[in-house]
Amino acid sequence: VELQVLNEIANNIGDSGIVSLVQTLCQPSSLDTEQNPPGNKRLSTAPHYNTTLQELYIGNNRGVTGAGPGRVAQLIGALPALTWLNMSGDEYTPVHLSDTAA
Repeated sequence: VELQVLNEIANNIGDSGIVSLVQTLCQPSSLDTEQNPPGNKRLSTAPHYNTTLQELYIGNNRGVTGAGPGRVAQLIGALPALTWLNMSGDEYTPVHLSDTAA
């Protein structure tokens, strides 16, 4: 089963939650580390990130400030199949993503 859509809208996970989620999606899979233990130069060293996630919905989470979406903007380049990202703010927590975050 390949993950193509992940919806975490309105789960109150805050900045740390959305950043942790996206960091996890951007890390090599555990299978890669099992097949390519550190120091083993014979096997391919290219990590395999999530290459199937096309849509990520992480908007409308309370406690999200500009810091969380700013970090997400820095990380999403490691998700090559991603074509849709929803980081819309919670109506009670205004979010401002600075021009320098991306």
